[in-house]
Amino acid sequence: MKFLYINKSSEPLKVVRMKASSVEEAVSMLAESNVTNFDLYLNLKDNYLTDMNRRVELLEQEIHILKSSASEVKKKKTVDQAATNTDNVNNEKESRKRSDKIHIELLEKNLGPSHPLLNDQGKMIFSIKVHNHADRPVRAIKGTIIFTDLFDADVFRISVTINKKIEPQKNITWEGEMTYNCFNEAQSLFAGFAKDDMKLIFEEENIIYA
Repeated sequence: MKFLYINKSSEPLKVVRMKASSVEEAVSMLAESNVTNFDLYLNLKDNYLTDMNRRVELLEQEIHILKSSASEVKKKKTVDQAATNTDNVNNEKESRKRSDKIHIELLEKNLGPSHPLLNDQGKMIFSIKVHNHADRPVRAIKGTIIFTDLFDADVFRISVTINKKIEPQKNITWEGEMTYNCFNEAQSLFAGFAKDDMKLIFEEENIIYA
């Protein structure tokens, strides 16, 4: 008996003739040749073989076109996502309520020692300089400190209340701390930034003047 099999594991696909006494023998012969992914056909004539090769060529062309289309769609999605991310960053920048009276700058940022036996992963300690640009003394301020990277993308946010008097056009140094959790993605990202790679933005919520 004459058989025709298509080896679907090869690139490009191969169409091969073979002889065997039965379908079982043909399958066994293919297994011995380590051919496991195949289509097997029985009693094909020469004109069928020519037609089959033509169909395989057309199939390969269609696969190539589909792969190219998928690649173009993926590129477009990547470009669209990048544009969306850029728009989101721009929207975040536009929505920030930066204080025009209070300016802050980062002096130090350190991760304190941990105490595993006490289930203590340490504390995130930071020191900032707070500038009062108002024309009167500030008694207390409340708002959000935004830690950003050098491109103004948000890294971490923390709400603070600073109860220290600041004279007009003067500044004070204020230190804050928070319990560190290495399993918190935002805190872990924040801990990994060096001080010189960060900038600070203060979103004003409330200012009490003296």
